[in-house]
Amino acid sequence: MGLLASCYQLWLQDFLSDRTQAVKIGTNRSSFTSVLSGVSKGSLLGPLTFLLFINDIVDVLSPDLTVKLYADDIKLYTLIDSNDVLQRGLSNLCNWCTLCQMTVNVNKCYVLHMGHSYDSPLYVINIGASTF
Repeated sequence: MGLLASCYQLWLQDFLSDRTQAVKIGTNRSSFTSVLSGVSKGSLLGPLTFLLFINDIVDVLSPDLTVKLYADDIKLYTLIDSNDVLQRGLSNLCNWCTLCQMTVNVNKCYVLHMGHSYDSPLYVINIGASTF
C-alpha cells in the first residue's frame, strides 16, 4: 500500500473512531453518548462511508438474484423457478446484517409476486433470535 493510500486509511479510521452523538430538540440537548457502530449521519462523508460499509453486500447474494442498491434500500428480484433462490438470498442478507450489526426494517419489506399462479410463497427473515 502506498503512502497516499495509507494516509487515506488512517484518516478514514480516525473519522470513524471515538465518535459520540447527542440529540437536540429546540434548545434542549441530551448528553453525549458513544457511537459503537454504523455510519455518521448528517455529515458530508456519511453517504460515502455508508457506501464503503455496504459495498460487499452483493458478494453474499446469489448470482441468480438481481440486486439494486439505492441509499439504504436494497431490492432483490429474480425469475423464480424455485422459492429456494429468494429465500437463500434473504437468509444470506440477514446473516450479513447480523455480522455487520445492521438491522432489517421488516415493516418496509414486501414481496411483489407477478405471474399466473396465485400461490404467493411465504418467505422468512431471521434476525438474531427473531423470525418474521
